[in-house]
Amino acid sequence: MARIFKFLFVLVFLFFFKPLSSFSFKIFATDLEYYFYKKEKLIWSFRTKEFLQKDDFFFEAKKIYIVNKEKNLEIWADNGFYNKKEDKFVLKNNVYLVNPEHGEIKTSELIFFPEKNLILTDEEILVKKKNMVVKGKGLFYNINTGNFQIKEKAKVSLRF
Repeated sequence: MARIFKFLFVLVFLFFFKPLSSFSFKIFATDLEYYFYKKEKLIWSFRTKEFLQKDDFFFEAKKIYIVNKEKNLEIWADNGFYNKKEDKFVLKNNVYLVNPEHGEIKTSELIFFPEKNLILTDEEILVKKKNMVVKGKGLFYNINTGNFQIKEKAKVSLRF
């Protein structure tokens, strides 16, 4: 008789509390900081004013600031999204990419693949480096080498 009550109790428990165990939650944070280390070495840091987890693989942020100390690289933007499945940031609105050795790039959108160390855009860009200003459309930037390629319509202005 006791076994029957235990069995019924387990059935009732599973029936009523099963939906609670499958309940997912979303994360919302302000002034969030995240640091990515590899072999005890800081690779990337990420700061944002507002952070919202949309689902298990999609995150949204406002006022984003990303730094790679090793490559002396900084990226900031007004808004952005992170797709965990693709390991891809999409940064939008007033996007800046700064490397003191290679210059400063301003655009309206950048797509950043942290694991591949690649940055891309198909939008209009403005590159400033010492006495040179380059306007163009589209960009392919290899973070490992520091080399970038403007895809089309590149116009160079020299200033002395």
